Amino acid sequence: MSASPKYIPLTAVLLLFVWSVASASSVESSWLGLIKENFAPSCAVTLTKVGKTVSGNNGLRSEQWFLQTCQGKFEYWVSYYPTSAFPNRTSPYEVKQVSKPGGSVGTPNISFKADGSAAA
Repeated sequence: MSASPKYIPLTAVLLLFVWSVASASSVESSWLGLIKENFAPSCAVTLTKVGKTVSGNNGLRSEQWFLQTCQGKFEYWVSYYPTSAFPNRTSPYEVKQVSKPGGSVGTPNISFKADGSAAA
């Protein structure tokens, strides 16, 4: 028994959706795996928010990630560079830590007067 022609497009759409979801989750799990390498195996690392997202027409994808860990809150930029567009990279995955707990990110910049004292 063959499939009815009206079900073929629906099947194709569903397969494409499943493939794209699986592909996206593998990129995200690769990023999370690279981030977890910086922490002890027993340290919980949880993605709490995705900020800015940049996508290129060549498959490039970068996201701003905010994470909660056993050591506090962290901010990372995670990027995916497809090997078809970036063949000379050693890895298509990149993570860069932007902030550390207690760091200066998000705190006010203190101005100093000419005599070296802090401005009010």
